[in-house]
Amino acid sequence: MSNHPAIHYCGKHIVAISPDGFVSASLLAKHFGKSAREYLALGEVLPQLAEISEQIGRPLHAQWQDLQKARRHEPDFHRALAAAGVIRNECGDPGRIIRTATTGGGQKDFRPGLWLHPRLATGFARWQEVGGKDWLASPLSEFVADKLSKHLDAEAELPGACA
Repeated sequence: MSNHPAIHYCGKHIVAISPDGFVSASLLAKHFGKSAREYLALGEVLPQLAEISEQIGRPLHAQWQDLQKARRHEPDFHRALAAAGVIRNECGDPGRIIRTATTGGGQKDFRPGLWLHPRLATGFARWQEVGGKDWLASPLSEFVADKLSKHLDAEAELPGACA
């Protein structure tokens, strides 16, 4: 990811959104101690992963609809998700300090880490904050949804997109 993400602050949480709407799951997960990879292997998330990959035009192989297989072969599962355009993985530590040659100081680099497709981001934030319980308020997921609204609205206007 060569373009720098937009950084938004929601209380103590940092939300990084790439120019095309992908959200840094690594930054969101840092504050909660939960793994973004754990979220991708939830039974209720698998159908959504398949739907997004279909919409993108790079459907997931049927084997990845099997929860046990996805968990057992996690590295291959994540490579398949990346190939389908559902996630991105940028090497490095999110939030690391990069030294600048001109000033000798540093700035935080929010590009590294695991990035989720915009349609996964709100659910991921809810899962992080309230364990995915729909009846509980999740200010973080509402904040993420608000920040992603232009990306999700643009996606809904694409031909063949689900309403």
